[in-house]
This record gives sequence, C-alpha cells and structure tokens, in this order.
Amino acid sequence: MSKSRRVQILVEDEQYERLEQEAERRGGSVAAVVREAIDRLLPGDTAMTLTEAADVLLEATPVELDDWEVVKEDLVGSTDEHPESASP
Repeated sequence: MSKSRRVQILVEDEQYERLEQEAERRGGSVAAVVREAIDRLLPGDTAMTLTEAADVLLEATPVELDDWEVVKEDLVGSTDEHPESASP
C-alpha cells in the first residue's frame, strides 16, 4: 500500500493514550494502529493481504478438539449415516 497522503487530526488525550498503548502492545507505531482502525471500519474492495489473514487467524480463539482418533471416527461415522454427503 502506497502511503501518499498525510492526514492530521486532533484527538483527546485519552484517545491518544489508547493509541499509544495499543501501538506499544503490538510493537508498532501509532500511525499503523490508526491505519488498521480505518481499514477495519471502512474496508476497501481489495483482498485481505496474507499478513492481515495471518493476524486474523492468530487472534482467533483456539478450538478444543478431541483426540484425532475420536474425531476421525466421528467423521467416518457421519459419512456412513449420510452417504449422499460423502465424496465419490
């Protein structure tokens, strides 16, 4: 993304503190936090970048699964019960 425009805004002290805290938490800049907030609030037509997709996945809540053998048995059992949904 080309950064070709400069934007100057005034924010309340408390808002700026929140921006600084988030930037510090991420190890980035206040400007990067503002750009991401704009992208999240006003998404463009462009596809998500690999980095953004990775961030979404890494921020997701982990899902607890049973042991693989139990999951596999459940999956095989479900295709036996519904053969029309099984792959050919």
